[in-house]
Amino acid sequence: MSKSQSLKTYYGIETGEPPSAPAPQPTLDEWTTDKPLHALLKASNELMDGIRDLYADRQSLVYNHHQELVNASETVGHMRHGIEALRPNREALEVQLKEMQAKHAMPPVYIASDAETSIPWVRDVAPIAELPMKLRYMLDQGQLAEAEALFDTYKPTIQAWAQAGVHGAEELGKDCEYILKEAHST
Repeated sequence: MSKSQSLKTYYGIETGEPPSAPAPQPTLDEWTTDKPLHALLKASNELMDGIRDLYADRQSLVYNHHQELVNASETVGHMRHGIEALRPNREALEVQLKEMQAKHAMPPVYIASDAETSIPWVRDVAPIAELPMKLRYMLDQGQLAEAEALFDTYKPTIQAWAQAGVHGAEELGKDCEYILKEAHST
């Protein structure tokens, strides 16, 4: 199957059965010597129609996928802008984590030279930031003792962050305590 046929089939342009192998075409000399003028004009018109159809198919493909390309480009631009907007917060958090590490003998956070890879977010920050949600889930599953043990594991880190002035750390600790207190009252 040719590339054009493959593309037509993939994009649903093919309307009928796939064409069988094309019949051998006569050479130019055979056309001009053996065929009358009206047959040459008819063949010329058929070729022109085929060329127009291919051009229309190409235009259709470009038109149909242009908006998708534009939307994808805009999405990438928004994501890049969002990441750049978070850079100051990330850099401030890196400074705070370095200070906490020095003051409170936290597990080492290796700060790389590239600001993009300096904090192991998934390993160090995400479990603590997601702690209220995790506690609620555990309580919904009837795992009160396990939820309390999990909070006790992260409580020293949350307190160290709050003492170091990490924005939101104190509120995070209070949220977790409230969730557990609420579980005891029900």
